[in-house]
Amino acid sequence: ATIALDEAAAVWITSSWRKVTVQVHSEEELVELHEAARARGLRSHLVQDSGRTEFGGVPTLTALAIGPDRATVIDEVTGHLVIY
Repeated sequence: ATIALDEAAAVWITSSWRKVTVQVHSEEELVELHEAARARGLRSHLVQDSGRTEFGGVPTLTALAIGPDRATVIDEVTGHLVIY
């Protein structure tokens, strides 16, 4: 099967596949970043852990994937965060 990619995804796939990990201090901050990314028209996906190993079986939002897109655009949302 063929998957159609927009320009940003095609550039990401055919070039560096850059991934940057940054840290937040709360689940609320993670959700706020997700909402800020979506408000700018970025792809943004919250990742929910089942909680089986660390959170006593309580599903918890543990990660956020933003992009692919140009670094300058993503930095508008995440540029203030410290690299982890």
